Amino acid sequence: MQVQVSFTPYKESDVKTDADTSYKRMLVYRSDLRTALAPLLENAGSELDIFARYIDTHDKNNLKVLGEAAGRYKKAAASTAQVTVPEDALSYHVGIENALLQFAVTLESLIKNADDPMATLALLRTYNNAEKYVFTSFDALASYQKRKMP
Repeated sequence: MQVQVSFTPYKESDVKTDADTSYKRMLVYRSDLRTALAPLLENAGSELDIFARYIDTHDKNNLKVLGEAAGRYKKAAASTAQVTVPEDALSYHVGIENALLQFAVTLESLIKNADDPMATLALLRTYNNAEKYVFTSFDALASYQKRKMP
C-alpha cells in the first residue's frame, strides 16, 4: 500500500538556462545551488526520527518541528527554481526541484494523517520513495559535476 502525494511538478520549460556549459559556468551554478539549498542546513536530524518521536509520545511539538522541516524543503525547491542553469544540467536540476517538493509534500501528508495508522503506514512507503528520489537526484547531479572536471 502506498499513497501518491499530489503536487505540481516543475517543468524544464520553467527553468532559466544558460547556453554556457563550461566547467567555469558549472562552478558558478554549483555555488548558486548551494545558496538556494541553504535552508536545508537548518534541518537537524532525520525527519523519520522526528515523526517516530511523535508516534511514541503524541507530543504535537514533533509535528510542528516536522512541518518546519517540510517548509524548508519547499523553500529550497522554490529557491532552486530561481537559479539559472547550464543547459546540460537542466534535467538534473529539475529532478532536484521535484524531489525536494515531493519530499516536502510527503512530510506534510504525514503530519496531516499522523493519527491515522493505515494512512501513516501507506505514507511511510511514500516517504521512503520520496527520500530515495532526493538521494538519486542529488547523486545524478554529482555525477554531472564530476563529468565536468577538466
